[in-house]
Amino acid sequence: MISFACALDSDRVHDFIGKTTWRPHCENRKAVARTLYKIGDALAEQLRSEGADAVNVDLNNNYRPEDGAADVTEMTAFHPEFSHRYAALAAGIGRLGWSGNLLTKEYGARVELGSVLISAALTPDPPIPDDEHPCDRCKMCSRVCPAEMIQPKASIQIAVAGITETIARKRPNHLLLDLLYRL
Repeated sequence: MISFACALDSDRVHDFIGKTTWRPHCENRKAVARTLYKIGDALAEQLRSEGADAVNVDLNNNYRPEDGAADVTEMTAFHPEFSHRYAALAAGIGRLGWSGNLLTKEYGARVELGSVLISAALTPDPPIPDDEHPCDRCKMCSRVCPAEMIQPKASIQIAVAGITETIARKRPNHLLLDLLYRL
C-alpha cells in the first residue's frame, strides 16, 4: 500500500472554522480531492506499467451498511470501505489525534488522504515516534465539536501496523442525527 496526503489551504480552513465563509473551503476540498485522484491514478498506472497490480482507492464517500439498518438514518457507526487514515498511520504520514483524525507534523489535520493498493513488496517508512506525536492531547476537539461526538474522557485504543493509538470514544451517530432533526 502507498499512502499520500495533500494539504488543504490553511487560510480557507481558518475562515471556515471561524464561520467567516464556507464556500472557499468547500471548493478547496474539491480541488484537493481531484488532485488526490490524479496522483493515485498516475501512480497506479506507473506501477502497472512496471508489472505490479495496482488500484487507486476511492476517497471515503461510501460506507458499509450496518446489519439491520433499513437506510442511512438508522445507521449508528459509519465505517468506510477502506480507511485512508489508518493507511496513512501505517505509512508513517501522521498519527491519530484525540479526535481520531490523522494529524501530520506540518499540517495537523488540514490534509486529505489517498491510497494505492499494490501487489509489489515495499519497505515501509517508519511511523512517527511517540515523542514526536503531533497531538498534545489538549482535547480542544472535544470542547469545540458542535455535535459533542468526541468524548473528552472516554477513550478506545486502535492498533494499526504495530502502532497503538488512544483516541476519544465517539458518541453514537444516531445522536448526531437526532440533533440534526431538531434543527
